[in-house]
Amino acid sequence: MGSGIFKGGLTNHRSLAENLPIVEEKWELSNGCFGKHPKGNHRLVTDIESEDPIKTANEFYDKMAFGGKTYPIFNNDGSIKGEVAYMKDGSIITIRIITKTEGKPAVDINVDGSNQKDDLDGLKSHKIHFTIKEENQND
Repeated sequence: MGSGIFKGGLTNHRSLAENLPIVEEKWELSNGCFGKHPKGNHRLVTDIESEDPIKTANEFYDKMAFGGKTYPIFNNDGSIKGEVAYMKDGSIITIRIITKTEGKPAVDINVDGSNQKDDLDGLKSHKIHFTIKEENQND
Protein backbone atom coordinates (compact mmCIF):
# COMPACT_ATOMS: atom_id res chain seq x y z
CA MET A 1 0.00 0.00 0.00
CA GLY A 2 2.48 2.66 -0.83
CA SER A 3 5.73 4.04 0.43
CA GLY A 4 5.62 3.19 4.13
CA ILE A 5 4.56 4.89 7.32
CA PHE A 6 7.86 6.16 8.68
CA LYS A 7 9.89 9.29 7.81
CA GLY A 8 11.75 8.85 4.55
CA GLY A 9 9.23 6.34 3.22
CA LEU A 10 10.59 3.46 5.29
CA THR A 11 8.45 0.51 6.27
CA ASN A 12 10.47 -0.09 9.45
CA HIS A 13 10.82 2.01 12.58
CA ARG A 14 14.38 3.23 13.33
CA SER A 15 16.12 4.33 16.49
CA LEU A 16 18.07 7.55 16.93
CA ALA A 17 21.22 5.45 17.52
CA GLU A 18 20.91 4.16 13.94
CA ASN A 19 20.76 7.71 12.55
CA LEU A 20 23.38 9.36 14.73
CA PRO A 21 26.46 8.26 12.71
CA ILE A 22 24.97 9.80 9.54
CA VAL A 23 24.29 13.10 11.34
CA GLU A 24 27.77 13.14 12.89
CA GLU A 25 29.32 12.94 9.40
CA LYS A 26 28.17 16.51 8.76
CA TRP A 27 27.64 18.10 12.20
CA GLU A 28 30.05 17.69 15.11
CA LEU A 29 28.76 16.38 18.41
CA SER A 30 30.68 18.15 21.20
CA ASN A 31 30.00 17.73 24.93
CA GLY A 32 26.73 15.97 24.09
CA CYS A 33 25.36 18.75 21.87
CA PHE A 34 25.33 19.72 18.22
CA GLY A 35 26.22 23.33 17.46
CA LYS A 36 27.89 25.99 19.58
CA HIS A 37 26.64 27.54 22.80
CA PRO A 38 25.90 31.24 22.31
CA LYS A 39 27.94 33.52 24.56
CA GLY A 40 26.40 33.79 27.99
CA ASN A 41 24.11 30.80 27.44
CA HIS A 42 24.67 27.97 29.88
CA ARG A 43 21.45 26.10 29.14
CA LEU A 44 21.24 23.24 26.69
CA VAL A 45 20.54 25.54 23.76
CA THR A 46 22.99 25.75 20.88
CA ASP A 47 23.31 27.46 17.49
CA ILE A 48 24.21 26.02 14.12
CA GLU A 49 25.10 28.71 11.59
CA SER A 50 24.52 28.41 7.85
CA GLU A 51 23.79 30.55 4.83
CA ASP A 52 20.27 29.05 4.65
CA PRO A 53 19.03 28.24 8.18
CA ILE A 54 15.67 26.78 7.07
CA LYS A 55 17.30 24.44 4.56
CA THR A 56 19.94 23.39 7.11
CA ALA A 57 17.34 22.83 9.85
CA ASN A 58 15.27 20.65 7.52
CA GLU A 59 18.32 18.66 6.43
CA PHE A 60 19.41 18.12 10.04
CA TYR A 61 15.90 17.07 11.10
CA ASP A 62 15.45 14.74 8.11
CA LYS A 63 18.64 12.88 9.04
CA MET A 64 17.91 12.75 12.78
CA ALA A 65 14.26 11.73 12.37
CA PHE A 66 14.77 9.24 9.50
CA GLY A 67 12.55 6.22 10.15
CA GLY A 68 10.61 7.90 12.97
CA LYS A 69 6.82 8.02 13.29
CA THR A 70 6.00 11.61 12.35
CA TYR A 71 3.09 13.88 13.09
CA PRO A 72 2.50 17.54 12.19
CA ILE A 73 2.45 20.23 14.89
CA PHE A 74 -0.17 22.95 14.42
CA ASN A 75 -0.43 26.61 15.38
CA ASN A 76 -3.64 27.84 17.03
CA ASP A 77 -4.88 29.04 13.63
CA GLY A 78 -4.52 25.53 12.14
CA SER A 79 -1.39 26.24 10.11
CA ILE A 80 1.50 23.81 10.41
CA LYS A 81 4.35 25.05 12.59
CA GLY A 82 6.50 21.92 12.49
CA GLU A 83 6.72 18.19 12.89
CA VAL A 84 7.53 15.71 15.64
CA ALA A 85 9.18 12.31 15.14
CA TYR A 86 8.93 9.49 17.66
CA MET A 87 11.91 7.17 17.31
CA LYS A 88 11.95 3.43 18.02
CA ASP A 89 14.21 3.86 21.07
CA GLY A 90 11.91 6.41 22.73
CA SER A 91 13.79 9.54 21.59
CA ILE A 92 11.72 12.44 20.26
CA ILE A 93 12.91 14.87 17.57
CA THR A 94 10.93 18.04 16.84
CA ILE A 95 11.34 20.74 14.20
CA ARG A 96 9.74 24.16 14.26
CA ILE A 97 10.40 26.27 11.18
CA ILE A 98 9.85 29.61 12.92
CA THR A 99 10.03 29.74 16.71
CA LYS A 100 7.91 32.26 18.61
CA THR A 101 10.71 33.55 20.81
CA GLU A 102 13.63 33.53 18.39
CA GLY A 103 11.94 33.79 14.97
CA LYS A 104 14.30 31.19 13.53
CA PRO A 105 14.13 27.46 12.86
CA ALA A 106 14.80 25.10 15.76
CA VAL A 107 15.22 21.37 16.28
CA ASP A 108 14.64 19.87 19.72
CA ILE A 109 16.33 16.59 20.60
CA ASN A 110 14.85 14.73 23.56
CA VAL A 111 16.68 11.55 24.56
CA ASP A 112 15.32 11.38 28.12
CA GLY A 113 13.04 8.45 27.22
CA SER A 114 15.58 6.57 25.10
CA ASN A 115 16.19 2.95 25.97
CA GLN A 116 19.51 3.11 24.05
CA LYS A 117 21.31 5.98 25.83
CA ASP A 118 24.56 3.99 25.89
CA ASP A 119 24.50 3.94 22.06
CA LEU A 120 24.03 7.71 21.63
CA ASP A 121 27.68 8.87 21.99
CA GLY A 122 26.81 10.98 25.04
CA LEU A 123 24.06 12.91 23.20
CA LYS A 124 22.06 15.11 25.59
CA SER A 125 18.57 16.49 25.26
CA HIS A 126 18.98 19.99 23.83
CA LYS A 127 17.53 22.61 21.48
CA ILE A 128 19.34 23.84 18.38
CA HIS A 129 18.59 27.21 16.79
CA PHE A 130 19.63 27.54 13.16
CA THR A 131 20.99 31.01 12.49
CA ILE A 132 22.38 32.99 9.57
CA LYS A 133 26.13 32.70 9.25
CA GLU A 134 27.74 36.09 9.57
CA GLU A 135 30.39 36.62 6.88
CA ASN A 136 32.88 38.67 8.91
CA GLN A 137 32.66 37.55 12.49
CA ASN A 138 35.21 38.97 14.86
CA ASP A 139 35.15 37.15 18.20
